[in-house]
Amino acid sequence: MNWPLENRIRAGFGATLVLLLVLGVVAYWGATSAIRTYRWVDQTHKVLEELERTLVSMLEAQTDFDEYLLGGDPHLLQAHQSAVQSALHGLETLRALTRDNARQQADLDRLQPLLGKQAAWMSAQLEKHGSGEGGAGPQSGIAAQEEHTLANIQQVIGEMEARQRQLLKDRSARAQSEAYATIVVGVFGSAVTIAVAALASLFVHRGFAKQQQAEASIRRLNADLEQQSAQLKNANRELEAFSYSVSHDLRSPLRAIEGFSSALEEDCGERLGPQGQEDLQRVRAAAKRMSELIEDLLALARVTRAELRHAQVDLSNLAQGIVVDLKKAEPERRVELSIAPQVVVEADASLMRVALENLLSNAWKFTGRVEHARIEFGATVKESESVYYVRDNGAGFDMAFAGRLFGAFQRLHPATEFKGTGVGLATVQRIIHRHGGRIWAESQVGQGATFLFTLPQAKG
Repeated sequence: MNWPLENRIRAGFGATLVLLLVLGVVAYWGATSAIRTYRWVDQTHKVLEELERTLVSMLEAQTDFDEYLLGGDPHLLQAHQSAVQSALHGLETLRALTRDNARQQADLDRLQPLLGKQAAWMSAQLEKHGSGEGGAGPQSGIAAQEEHTLANIQQVIGEMEARQRQLLKDRSARAQSEAYATIVVGVFGSAVTIAVAALASLFVHRGFAKQQQAEASIRRLNADLEQQSAQLKNANRELEAFSYSVSHDLRSPLRAIEGFSSALEEDCGERLGPQGQEDLQRVRAAAKRMSELIEDLLALARVTRAELRHAQVDLSNLAQGIVVDLKKAEPERRVELSIAPQVVVEADASLMRVALENLLSNAWKFTGRVEHARIEFGATVKESESVYYVRDNGAGFDMAFAGRLFGAFQRLHPATEFKGTGVGLATVQRIIHRHGGRIWAESQVGQGATFLFTLPQAKG
């Protein structure tokens, strides 16, 4: 292909920048993933240390208890009481550290009554000893039943430590793997980028001999206003070609993966075995998620570059239509819907539909586990400014993480809990900002969320 020198330079720099962007995104994702995993590793260390401290505190409490009964030293009584409090405090700390681990929480449910029973028994024995009812020698030590209770405490803590050590091993291996993968991607990406830059440079040098012949034509074209318009159209065509490449060249392999995976499941499903079928399902799920991510990225790019066409837009009608589509998609759901009538603004109708669609779909999704779900769209006035909102009583989120809410690929809930690509709210924010408005959110965990936005008032 005999490309002009200018196009070769543009293509070379464009390819290099795209590769650098992809490399940066992949490296960032790998680094953040490794950081998260290392944080989990650190948390596992903390859990193991707290388990050890709790067990040691309980054993020290028992030792001080026995020695106090034998010798009556008041310092031993104080040490015993401090050790008991330390063990109980350790239990509370363990609950906080393992709140994301249902199995460990169940183990703590077993451990808590055992610690309470042992502490209560020793307290009762101390009261008897103080009143002269109990013995003062070794014969008044731990009864057989309480020895069994202490043994159960040690057993439960031992089981928890064993599981945490296995978890530590798994997380450490994963952290190392992610760190290695990030390094490999960085080295490989850098090598490819250098190779592309070198290739682009070669094209530039090869076309240099023809540059003088094209200079006169280039000067005329640069001076011509019509050519400036043509260049703008050419840039648009390049953007369209890029969008087509993303939507076609990337989606086609994904469709092939899905198709061949389906055929493999149908033709060889029985021979794959349970593990093979599970792995195949993971392949199909990953292909589907990548397809959704591509679609969302294209949508984000479109709303960023789309020309604004201001007109009177009835947001209430848009919201009604979106809700109808949501009901059709899940007719079995029962959701109480409240849409304020005649909420009219001056904006781009297509972009505002995209924004409302994302906000209402989010509300629909995050109320999926609520027994009496409620979604509301309306408008109010705050400080002489019209504010529009979408409110739900769904899962909600911690406002401490609100700063990450509108960033692309940012998720405040696990993908296993609520599906999504993390691009929807970034799309909404760009639409509102392009209209000159603001958007923010208010929420409490487990009590739903409210997304509020403003739009400039029409002039005149």
